Amino acid sequence: SIFLYSIDQETLLAKVKVEREGPTGVPAIDAVFTQSLDSIFIFSELSGNGILSIIDVHGNLIAKDQLTLSSNGDPTFPKLGKKYGLSYAYPNVFLTTVPGFQTTLENRKSLLIFNLNSKERMLSVELPHTYAKSLGSTSFGQFTGATFGVYDYIHNQYLTGYAFDDDLVLSDLKYIPPLTRRKQVKNARVKLSAPSFNYKNATTYESRKYAYGNSWYQGLAFDPKHKVFIRSASIGVDWTPSHNEEFPDFDRDFSVNGDKNFFYWFLYDKDLNFIGQVPDMDLMVPILFTHDGPFRKVSTYEGTEAVSMEDYLIFRKFRYLPDSLSN
Repeated sequence: SIFLYSIDQETLLAKVKVEREGPTGVPAIDAVFTQSLDSIFIFSELSGNGILSIIDVHGNLIAKDQLTLSSNGDPTFPKLGKKYGLSYAYPNVFLTTVPGFQTTLENRKSLLIFNLNSKERMLSVELPHTYAKSLGSTSFGQFTGATFGVYDYIHNQYLTGYAFDDDLVLSDLKYIPPLTRRKQVKNARVKLSAPSFNYKNATTYESRKYAYGNSWYQGLAFDPKHKVFIRSASIGVDWTPSHNEEFPDFDRDFSVNGDKNFFYWFLYDKDLNFIGQVPDMDLMVPILFTHDGPFRKVSTYEGTEAVSMEDYLIFRKFRYLPDSLSN
């Protein structure tokens, strides 16, 4: 089910029952974009294949389209944090993509554009040179292969970013195919190392050192209340694994910057000029960016009544302090 809440009224507007089985079913709910009560977009990722469903508030299926098939050489979708970048601007739906093992050379792109009227699909945005050549997976995550995206409704463009690249790619959607340009939004706190790493020949310790010791960009978001773009990053740990210590101790160890800040939100204005930062925040947990501000899912609750976190979804509203918009 999908629960729709009114932040202004602090009430439940609707509980949308979503059927999974049959020709009118929605196979999975991996990302949701609510355009209106009659147009709820649901993205389903099944074994690397993408399906887009549109339902109304009553759960009735309005449309269902197969976006990709890996067996046809199509790209797949990011696994890290399930950051699919699902966005909509009439008549197009946007999703970030990554190449998979079966992806053909011409389909190794970062942005999928699907026209709801014509049912035509377009793949856009070339991968940067920093994108890892190796597509093998490990239990430590594919940071080098992660792609993130967000729609910029102010300029009608789509922003694409990568875990191992300081630049963002801006796709001007006034043109089809989009005109793209790169914009550097480098931050000195994110010290990137060589993007390529051979997991197959690496020891377990070398893999963990690579995963935890490097800094990585994690995601992109837009805060409509403050007209702020957010780019999150994890900061590498100054730590060397050993037989007796397989993982870093974040209480003891320091970051590669010599401090205890291992995560950041970097804030940018509507023209992508840096305006501040927020330490100890990432985009890997569910966050709702609403017209009333950002709401972040919490794992603990300090209210007057004891509640089970298995029975409740609790979000805490955040606001930016003046210092975060000046440093």
